[in-house]
Amino acid sequence: MENEELKAEITQFFDHFREASAYFKKLLSPNSHSPNTYRLIAGKTVCCSLLDTLSIARFGGDANRKKFKRLLKHYTSYKYWDRVSIPQILYNLEALENDHYPELKYYAQKVLVNRNSYSIQDDPLSKDLTSRFPKSKKYNDCYSHLALFYKYRNKLVHEMRQPGYGYEFEYDEQPCYRTQTEARSKRLTFQLTYPLMFFFSTCDESISNLEKRFLTENKSPFDAFEHKFGDAWR
Repeated sequence: MENEELKAEITQFFDHFREASAYFKKLLSPNSHSPNTYRLIAGKTVCCSLLDTLSIARFGGDANRKKFKRLLKHYTSYKYWDRVSIPQILYNLEALENDHYPELKYYAQKVLVNRNSYSIQDDPLSKDLTSRFPKSKKYNDCYSHLALFYKYRNKLVHEMRQPGYGYEFEYDEQPCYRTQTEARSKRLTFQLTYPLMFFFSTCDESISNLEKRFLTENKSPFDAFEHKFGDAWR
């Protein structure tokens, strides 16, 4: 394939997803102070589908979880992917019947006790938490923001819901924790929130950065798909 023809094919591929992202962003962006839940679910699910497709184009036959996370890690600039959510660590350890990782649980409780706010900037780097609690490395990795975003994706795609009790406003653009009081214990909790506009910005950045990669490598993104989206289902 001639270079100009290949360049046109690459541009065609990414323009399709760039236009799709713009269309759904216009259609589903929050239009009130407290966005409609179904609008949020629809918009985020669309973004996950788009990210899935981009991950296939880049990483081909890898397991879905692996290529989805690799796409985010290498083609977006969000700087907190490698931080571990202390609130999620704590709430999940509390939900277990047996006392798994008691030292880690005590640490998380100590971090959050008597706080009336909490920020993602307060979450430790995965390597730092693992250095402190090496026995819980695999558990820690499950609650990095990179892993949690993929868990969020799975709840959207397979269960048509957003996990947890986070809430967002129309102006939210970055992930954050929102305070929520438990009904029974009256304890203040910190609910992780990945807002819709963060999903769209993640898609747009992935599209832009991947397009540059394919243009540099002179490789067609269509090669990862069956006969360039043809008749044969695979």
